[in-house]
Amino acid sequence: MKRISLIILITLLGLSAGAARAQVQGKLSVGTGYLEHPVGIMTETDALYTYQNLNLASRLAGLGGSLKLGYEGQASQFGSDTQLGSQRHGLGAEYYHLSRSRMLGWSAGVQGAIRRQKEWYEAYDQDEIFAYAAFKRYTGGNMLWKGFAGYRIRQYGALPEENSREPHAQFEVLRFSPTQTSLGLRLSYGYKEYHDESAPSVWGTSTTPSTSQLAARLSFSKSLSERAGLRAWAESRWKLEEFPHVIADDFYDSPILDRYANEGYDLYTALKVLAPYQWWVETGAAYGVHDYGEIVFPSESGAGINREDTLTELHLSLQRSLGAALRGARLNILGGWRNQDSTHVWYDYSGVFFSSNLGWKF
Repeated sequence: MKRISLIILITLLGLSAGAARAQVQGKLSVGTGYLEHPVGIMTETDALYTYQNLNLASRLAGLGGSLKLGYEGQASQFGSDTQLGSQRHGLGAEYYHLSRSRMLGWSAGVQGAIRRQKEWYEAYDQDEIFAYAAFKRYTGGNMLWKGFAGYRIRQYGALPEENSREPHAQFEVLRFSPTQTSLGLRLSYGYKEYHDESAPSVWGTSTTPSTSQLAARLSFSKSLSERAGLRAWAESRWKLEEFPHVIADDFYDSPILDRYANEGYDLYTALKVLAPYQWWVETGAAYGVHDYGEIVFPSESGAGINREDTLTELHLSLQRSLGAALRGARLNILGGWRNQDSTHVWYDYSGVFFSSNLGWKF
């Protein structure tokens, strides 16, 4: 954590120096919402929440590209005594380079961040360093190749067994046609290692606990007219290593669940239309099956249960720019219904969600 604090300090000094030489630009977003199952458990209390996002950046030209020094801040507050509120603050630097032909570009960056939870969840406070390198290249006038490699380190002060290192990479190719149709293929790979010396004893392994996953996504988009467009994608994920977990008599545990914990597939489609009064209206649907494999979850009876979830989601979103009078503010409204049919009763639920936010760029 000392290294993370040092990087944040160095980046803060760089941001201050950059702000003195270049104009600071930013984006502010404030919003509110409602969730019937905030964490995704059947017995939860529904809650209203508010959230705020602030991004500040200073760009410096030179060295054949541009250097961006920035700050990202996020905060949320939940009602109904859910204790789910949190804050995240990040400082980072990114370098961008674009060729003279504008057909090839690459970038690299690093960010240090801290996340602090509220009350009961304070044990999950974390510090993070993330670094990446990325590229994109246009070929033949109708092909786009892009990808990135990233490395994330997370540290949990109260839960060292959750400390992790995560190298990951993604590669994507997109093909555009004269009929305003695009087809894409994206491949992703990630590896997570729980490197703290306490992790093997906590997660019951003889070596350093680790997990990895491979994913592939096919995407499609089609412009139906100047006022309407269709997009869809299908993704499959495969666990290459089982997610660490403990099974001992009536005790079952695992690291914090994330995308590495399950495999399966997801389908998504959406139609976006420009309605009267310059409202963009999007309606979409998603379906997925997520299998948690060998991980065992506790139950009220004390017995361990395996878990597989089938998810269905319908949503409707509205977007509109509010014009120059409000300095280009944009209003976003989202509502929908989500159903999760699970083999484990604790995770079997359905409910609605709603959110709205107002964003400004300055």
